[in-house]
Amino acid sequence: MITRCYLEITNICNLDCLFCPKTDRAKHRLSLEEFETLTDKLCGQIKFLYFHLMGEPFLHPRLSEFIQIARRKDFVPVLTTNGTLLSKAQGVIEAHPHKIQNAAGLSHTYTKIEILIINTFSKHPAAQHRHNPPKTRRVIAEIIRK
Repeated sequence: MITRCYLEITNICNLDCLFCPKTDRAKHRLSLEEFETLTDKLCGQIKFLYFHLMGEPFLHPRLSEFIQIARRKDFVPVLTTNGTLLSKAQGVIEAHPHKIQNAAGLSHTYTKIEILIINTFSKHPAAQHRHNPPKTRRVIAEIIRK
């Protein structure tokens, strides 16, 4: 069994981070039918279903529903987000994703305010240090102190 699969439910993003590769694909959100078809094909093949690739999953209007469907099909849903829309995420949190992680690849747990700050400064040097969480934490701490 493959451990995980990254499913791009949307390629629309509300930021323009330096570490994200650029694309000129047409903007798209998976329909409910497309999501059902893809997850039906993946059933029994993978465990973790990551809602992430080039887009911000919190911009998809059916994200909560997709999480519930994924759980019903025995996937473990994981969200990767830039964090800027977490304040509007109550419905998504109630859908019980397994984990919500920051899109910068940060492996440490950050508070909501830290995530919002680092993404507000997405062109800030902190975004360059995604593979060096201690340095990223120091840069965030500096931003918070200002």
